[in-house]
Amino acid sequence: MNTATQQTQSFEAEVLQFWANQARLERTASDALADYLASVRHAPLAPTQGHSGHLTH
Repeated sequence: MNTATQQTQSFEAEVLQFWANQARLERTASDALADYLASVRHAPLAPTQGHSGHLTH
């Protein structure tokens, strides 16, 4: 195996590792977003303040 082939294989391994890390980060972010949305969906709505200053639902 020559030096150019070794460098190419090393670079390819780094690229694959980068994309594997990106996929892991995206999966983690997606799971966190899904958990957040599920918790928001099941959380009771907080009262909001209307134009008159009175609390409304």
